[in-house]
Amino acid sequence: MLNRNVRAKVSGETIAANHIGRRTMKTTTHNPLIPYSFSALLSAWILAVILVWMAPSAAQARPSKFFLVAKGGRGAKAWTLYRGNRLRNAADLRWLKKHGITRIVALENFNHKSLMRAAKRLGMEYLPRFMSRGAPRDMGRKLFGPDVTDDLVKPGTGTYVYCTHGVHRTGGVVARFRAEQGWQCKPILKEAAHFGFTRIYYRKYHWLLDWVMKRCRANEKAAKASTSNGSTGTTK
Repeated sequence: MLNRNVRAKVSGETIAANHIGRRTMKTTTHNPLIPYSFSALLSAWILAVILVWMAPSAAQARPSKFFLVAKGGRGAKAWTLYRGNRLRNAADLRWLKKHGITRIVALENFNHKSLMRAAKRLGMEYLPRFMSRGAPRDMGRKLFGPDVTDDLVKPGTGTYVYCTHGVHRTGGVVARFRAEQGWQCKPILKEAAHFGFTRIYYRKYHWLLDWVMKRCRANEKAAKASTSNGSTGTTK
């Protein structure tokens, strides 16, 4: 009988001690996974943002700046030239191809290896014409040859020329294209300014501006010469 009472007393104390211990643990301990959970959620959110930016949906997959520069030809020899800003991935290329563009002239090297592979898979032509600051004055000829028109215009296809923002390097190349079409300096610079071309750019890529101005000034001289010849012929 005594042993039973002792056992009951001991077991009761043990149960009470365990109960107090559990209650104490609940009030004094904390969950060590809470900071790790927050960090994991933050990392997942950042990763999701990056994935959305790198792989936009079909509705978003297009350059934010996309403008028609010129078009010409008829039938199978018809061509179009567009200008715009950065291409990010294959989704942008697919959007361009859907709109009849199969030739890409890249003036920047952002993600260029991936874009070149994607263009090859899609049956598109990717021309790397990466521009650098402070280049020598003959850099335009080294990149494009004597004329940019050979790269920007190809009968039977559409061409898209771009740089980071679609403003300065793209504007300079399009200005050179206009000069090769016979435009004079004033309308060329006016169009470039309309798309955001600024004086700050002149110091960074002076060689490109010099290349443009040399050609459009030659156009102006030719126009003046033809005008003077015409007036002389009329006088006679």
